[in-house]
Amino acid sequence: MKNSGGAIFRSRYFRFGLGLLVGAAFLFLSLKDVSWKEVKREFESITAPWILLALLLYWIELSLRVIRWRVLLSQLKPPIAGIYVGIAFISGYAANNCL
Repeated sequence: MKNSGGAIFRSRYFRFGLGLLVGAAFLFLSLKDVSWKEVKREFESITAPWILLALLLYWIELSLRVIRWRVLLSQLKPPIAGIYVGIAFISGYAANNCL
């Protein structure tokens, strides 16, 4: 007979719910003292050319990192196509942002 003690803590639904609860608590704590008028004022002061420049530089940086990984992995047999290196790299960045 199996010991069912602590089974609820191994439940993926419990862990998912606990993760949401902890995330919501930290989100609340980080936003509770925010002045929304000041946030609105800051968003209104944004200039589009600087945002576009930042986005351009960000994509150049990501491209250079993908190229670097492509060069590092070029020694593998058979070589990995550049598109797959890019997909893996961007997927890793996305997963990192989610975590």
